[in-house]
Amino acid sequence: MSDRAALLAAICAHPDEDTPRLAYADWLDEHADTVPAPAAARAHAQFIRDDIAMWLREEYDPLRLRWVLIEKPKREAEAWVRDALPALHWGNFARDPLFRRGFPWTVTVPPASAPHAPADLTVAAPIERLGISHCGGHITELLRAAPWRRRLRAVEFDHRGNRSPTDTLSRIAFERLDRLAFRHDAITTAEARELVAAPLFRGLAAFRIVRARVGTVIPDALAHANRPGSLRELHLVECGVAQMPLADFLNSPAASGLESLSVGGDRTNSSLKFRAFGLVTDMPPLRALDVSDESPGELGIEFLLGSPFPPVLRRLDLSRCSLNRDRVRALAGGAFGALRVLWLYGNSVGNDGAVALAQSPHLSGLLVLDLGFAQVGDEGIGAILESPLADGLVLLDLTGSPASAEMKEVLKARMGDRVRL
Repeated sequence: MSDRAALLAAICAHPDEDTPRLAYADWLDEHADTVPAPAAARAHAQFIRDDIAMWLREEYDPLRLRWVLIEKPKREAEAWVRDALPALHWGNFARDPLFRRGFPWTVTVPPASAPHAPADLTVAAPIERLGISHCGGHITELLRAAPWRRRLRAVEFDHRGNRSPTDTLSRIAFERLDRLAFRHDAITTAEARELVAAPLFRGLAAFRIVRARVGTVIPDALAHANRPGSLRELHLVECGVAQMPLADFLNSPAASGLESLSVGGDRTNSSLKFRAFGLVTDMPPLRALDVSDESPGELGIEFLLGSPFPPVLRRLDLSRCSLNRDRVRALAGGAFGALRVLWLYGNSVGNDGAVALAQSPHLSGLLVLDLGFAQVGDEGIGAILESPLADGLVLLDLTGSPASAEMKEVLKARMGDRVRL
């Protein structure tokens, strides 16, 4: 085995350790002139060091946010990436992002994959997440044969195939699995209820269902389990989550460690869903809340602002929530002293709403503000430029702004690549 292969093997065998990854970066630098693409080798080496350094920073550190949102996507689009990706003939590397701590980490298996597992399923990368489209019998065979199966931390099922995903999960022994996701009706109500009661679920740190009308089953089952949960993240998007099961869950031992919650996407008059936040008495350590694609109305915003969550939230997503300038003004008056990331994409924020956000003493610590397609023009942008946000924001998204060309030039001159237009 070559030194390079040995280093890659060490990275795969010890995916949580950074030392083998940094040793590989050193090897790339030292042997760059001996490989077919020296510049690509050096670029990958520096990327590994940068990615690890940013990973070690706190999630809302401005430098890390800039890396994740601006610099890393640019670097992953550079030519060296082609040479850095190992051969993979039975699936595809996914971009979400493409690299984690310097190496590709997610593989997706398309439905057109061979009906039987290929003879060689090795891959010279620390695979941690597997995406499965249309689960079939070949997936069980693939997982049993894959040498990296025991290293998997996350499995995601996309669309329903001819094999139950929960049946597949029950047939495979996972040692590190702590994240599960199901998309586009990949799981049924009965399967979801069975999964919550299974031993596998008790070890999960993150659980996600997107576009499957089973959402009420999950919080209801968790609330009635009456046991402390390991869940740090729960995402039920377009699942029809109702008020009381959500409130019961948030007040239950199962939510005692919950840090991130998504319950949006139903696109309904959802003020009652927002009322669930005001019914919380046993506060979970929630830091991120996503209720995008809802229509809370003024009453729903009042419920949110009157809940225990605003003072502790670090991230809030209210994209496409039919917010007008009055509702945004009310939001700007909320006690969001710890908030660092705010998404208001696709709302009618307007200039008046943008002025209220810029002048809010509670939002001066924002690092990311998304006002894409939010009808913010010259007056609103001018207020932002005159506020502490102009210097403090890592990223300001004003995609689709109706502002004048002159104001956009002023904005770009002031904020550079920290603004999107």
